[in-house]
Amino acid sequence: MKSNTSPFTASLVALALAILALSPFAAPRAAADGGAVVVSVIAEEGGRLIKKTITDALKSWKSEHTRYYPDGDTLILPLKNLGGSRASFNFNHKSWVPRGSQPVEVQMTIHGLPDDVRDRIKLVMKADKQGREDRDRSGIVKDGSTFTLRYGTRGDRAYYFVERESQLKALIPEGAYIKLVLVKK
Repeated sequence: MKSNTSPFTASLVALALAILALSPFAAPRAAADGGAVVVSVIAEEGGRLIKKTITDALKSWKSEHTRYYPDGDTLILPLKNLGGSRASFNFNHKSWVPRGSQPVEVQMTIHGLPDDVRDRIKLVMKADKQGREDRDRSGIVKDGSTFTLRYGTRGDRAYYFVERESQLKALIPEGAYIKLVLVKK
C-alpha cells in the first residue's frame, strides 16, 4: 500500500504521538531499553519507506542546552563561562540557512567585555551533535569578524561557541553577549 505522507509530516505525526504518549492520560507500552515509548510512523520518501520514531522526532528538539533563536537578521547570544571550553548556549542556525539553502555571511560582535578582553578573546563555532563528537563549523572568530554560516551536516542540532587559545573565559562578566548579524549582499 502506497503512502502519500511526506517525511516532514511523518516527523510531525511522530512528535504529536510522542506528546500524546507522554501525557498523564496515556498508558504507553515500555520498550525493552528501559522505558522508552514506542511509537512509529512510516512514510514514503522517493520510493523508499522511512520510519520515524519518537526518538527520531525528539532527537533534534530535546537538548541538554538552552537554544536561542534569531530575531530576523539579528541573534543575541549570552557569552558565559559554561564549563570546559564552552562559551555560549546553542543557537538555531537553521533559521538563517535551512536545508538546501546557500551559505550566508554573518558578522559577530562581542559586547559587555572590557576592551582588552574583547580584543583578545578567540572563539570557534561548533555543531552540537547528539551522541557524537561536536565538530568545528568555523575557524577562529574575534570581535568584528565575518564568517560563513552553512547548514552543516546531518545531525547538527544547533551551533554554539567555544573559546580557543585565549583562555579568558574567567574574565567574562555577567551580561556579556555575542551579537550575530546577517550581512546583506
